[in-house]
Amino acid sequence: MKKILAFYILSLPLINSNAQNKYAPDTVMSRFFQLEQLTGLKYMDAGHLNEGMYFFEEWTPGNLVLGSGAKIDNLTFHYNGFQDQLVWLKEKTVQVILDKNNVSEFTLNNAGISYHFKKYKVPNGKDSIATFCQELYNGKVKLLVIRKNKLDTEVVRYYKMYYIYVPRPVYCIFTDGKVHVLRNARLNALYKAFPAKKDILRQKVREQHLKVKNEMDMVKAINVLEDLL
Repeated sequence: MKKILAFYILSLPLINSNAQNKYAPDTVMSRFFQLEQLTGLKYMDAGHLNEGMYFFEEWTPGNLVLGSGAKIDNLTFHYNGFQDQLVWLKEKTVQVILDKNNVSEFTLNNAGISYHFKKYKVPNGKDSIATFCQELYNGKVKLLVIRKNKLDTEVVRYYKMYYIYVPRPVYCIFTDGKVHVLRNARLNALYKAFPAKKDILRQKVREQHLKVKNEMDMVKAINVLEDLL
């Protein structure tokens, strides 16, 4: 009887410990379950040389939010603007094209700056398509940019195909439930998108001596537009 009782007493902490691990996994198990939620296709390298296909040429640290709302940190990505694909560096030699339907948004961290992308439905001909867009401004008016790339040059180098891509960004303004597509970050494109506000917007822009030459200048112009809507 004493032996049975002693065995029961010694076994009890072990049983309790197992129960705790089941309902409160340690850090390693928690990370395992997080990564198990990432689904996609293994990227197969065709042996081509590519330049300019990715938002950043180097692998970039970041995080993402799944459609379920779960956030996963400390990942490494490539964003392919040519095919609108988020590629995850799962291991040193394993790359996974993540299932776009499973990812809601993601962030790339480069040189101390965070670049936030979120999935939006944007016009595509007569329809709309879910696309990862970088958020440049998120207020009453949203200014987004689709980081599209275009194949510009195909050459053979070192007995391999060499593809060179160039950026072809498309800008979208979301306001009052409508989407306005701009082909460039220029004032004329903004005036064309909002003809009813063209005169007053032009006046306010001149008063502020605002010249739109880049995306950050466009953000300032959106601030002016926001006050007029």
